[in-house]
Amino acid sequence: MRQIAVQGWASRSTIEDLLLAMDRRLDLCCVDAPKMFTAMFDLPWRNVTYRPSRLAVDTALHQALSAADLAQLLIHLEACGFMVDPSPLVDALISGVRTLPVLDTSQLSVLWFERWRHKGTALTIRVVGGAAPTKLEWHAKTSKGYRVQTGYCAQGNLVQLEVHAPKHRRRQEPVETCCPDCGWTWFRGDPESSAIHRRQHKARMLYLDPRPHARLMKAQEQGLDTSWVTTTSPPWQHREMYDRALAFKRELHYSFVQWGSPSGDDDPDVHGFFFVDERQAIVGSCAFRIRRNDAMQWWALQWIWISPKHRRSGHLSRHWDSFKQRFGHFEVEPPVSDAMTAFLAKHGDSRFAGHLFNALSPPVGA
Repeated sequence: MRQIAVQGWASRSTIEDLLLAMDRRLDLCCVDAPKMFTAMFDLPWRNVTYRPSRLAVDTALHQALSAADLAQLLIHLEACGFMVDPSPLVDALISGVRTLPVLDTSQLSVLWFERWRHKGTALTIRVVGGAAPTKLEWHAKTSKGYRVQTGYCAQGNLVQLEVHAPKHRRRQEPVETCCPDCGWTWFRGDPESSAIHRRQHKARMLYLDPRPHARLMKAQEQGLDTSWVTTTSPPWQHREMYDRALAFKRELHYSFVQWGSPSGDDDPDVHGFFFVDERQAIVGSCAFRIRRNDAMQWWALQWIWISPKHRRSGHLSRHWDSFKQRFGHFEVEPPVSDAMTAFLAKHGDSRFAGHLFNALSPPVGA
């Protein structure tokens, strides 16, 4: 088994010898046992060759089973009640499997072998093209405690074999759940899904339910302007802008995030803005960009997103006049939401919505 693990492959003759050495019942005489078992468990054979020498001009290919697939075969045979021990091969493979970022089903079986040995779900083997079983019978346990159930069709032929692990405990099916606070969909009862939700929840609540921002307050104490974000702004400001642009994308189901990246936006004409409440928490943001078309250019409000808990609190109204002073007669880019349409009508600026404008004077204070 160590040699198989080092080579990465096992030939048919090697597998035959290995199975026979473990359990003589696996010697099926005139039947090609390796081919039969691999077909039963849907394990693929590959054409392989020994590494050719530098002067070689041809090679001899032969069929072999990968070491991980052989481990999967031994795991299945053990579950079927044969005196097979996959542990030596699994032990020889596990260190390499643990370093792989992507696993196939056999490698996953190697990785989880110790965790799920004798605990997995039932293993079912059916006759290809056979009728559905109409009669089920339980049989005595195997030497390792596996319970065997056979299924027979109406004609009395054996068409199904189902083997149940001795230590299997039926778990409740994970329940798809949508978090009412962060909006993340996860599966309650699945430990990994729950862990992912906890990470996502913590990250999303930073902008969905923002707290006073320490870096923003420190910058304000130093007399720095923290409201506007340009391409030369500090990285933390770009991260905050990106998070809210990402929230805007998710909520409106857009296909891309309308801010460069968490590390910055290289558009020299971009102007991001933070909406900040009295606690010095960043409750939302928006972005203006210059748009050009031939001889025309104009400023456009590309997007705006405010945390749901802080909407209809006057944040946009308090800054609307300063936006018009800074950017002039700017465009509110479509699609314009019903809430934004109502806002523009209330302030007498419906003409800003979804129109292209002629070249404007440079913005004040840009």
